[in-house]
Amino acid sequence: MNPFRFLFSLTVLCLVVPVPEVRAESSQPSTLDYSRLKLVWSDEFDGTSLDSTKWDVPNKEPRHGGSVWMADQVSVSDGILRLGISLITDPTNSYKCGAVRTRARYTTDLFSQTYGYFEARCQLPKNVGADYWAAFWMMAGRVTDDEPSTRNGSEIDIMESFTFDREAAHQLTLHWNGYGKKHNSWSLPCGNHPQLLDGEYHTFGLYWDKKKYISFVDGVEVGRTDFLNKGSDKDGKVPSKGPCRKPGYIKLSCEASTWAGGAGWEDPLPTSDEFLVDYVRVYRGRLR
Repeated sequence: MNPFRFLFSLTVLCLVVPVPEVRAESSQPSTLDYSRLKLVWSDEFDGTSLDSTKWDVPNKEPRHGGSVWMADQVSVSDGILRLGISLITDPTNSYKCGAVRTRARYTTDLFSQTYGYFEARCQLPKNVGADYWAAFWMMAGRVTDDEPSTRNGSEIDIMESFTFDREAAHQLTLHWNGYGKKHNSWSLPCGNHPQLLDGEYHTFGLYWDKKKYISFVDGVEVGRTDFLNKGSDKDGKVPSKGPCRKPGYIKLSCEASTWAGGAGWEDPLPTSDEFLVDYVRVYRGRLR
């Protein structure tokens, strides 16, 4: 065959054979599809008192060396759970704060679930730059010094209000292997959301299955992770091995510590604030 004709035919063939299309990953955020989910547990905080079959209220429980959880800072009225933050005169703690959890005295689960979608509709404290903060979080499995695997135990911080100081940034943070020398942690940046500082209610959600965590704000996805090989591998620390596969219980809380604020304990300190929760809802189901 004429070599010039062969080269010409090969060139034409290369021009006419379709090249497979390479699709870029969509940059459009996905909206939560509630039709794929089934509501299995909730509290709308109706009535005038907290439902003790759903929530435990810690009392006189010191937190982080800067605050103490007190039952008198927890109340329900007008369909809202109110977790207070109050300045006190104490040599150790600057604030007393409110907290609730779906586990009684750290021994008996009032509610826990492995996987699904967890959502709270909240109004953040007014002073997000103060040395106190509000949080919507979970404890799944055993978060202990002798358990390095995230499959068996993780603290899952769905929302912490101090991250909205300065840049109004949101993040999902995970902790594992206890809180001693082997403690490990990692945060998933979920973007800046200044609208969350408008003094209105917003929803914060977490979708969790055995392969991923997905963070949602107001029903829109803001970040996802497979949670593999995250965190430190130094000083004997073990990086993450993926999402936890053990049941988790829910916490709503306020706490205080000097590291939370912008410049240490402020002068003057805010005397009071509150974290308001309209509802907490938990679903089963799988998202795509």
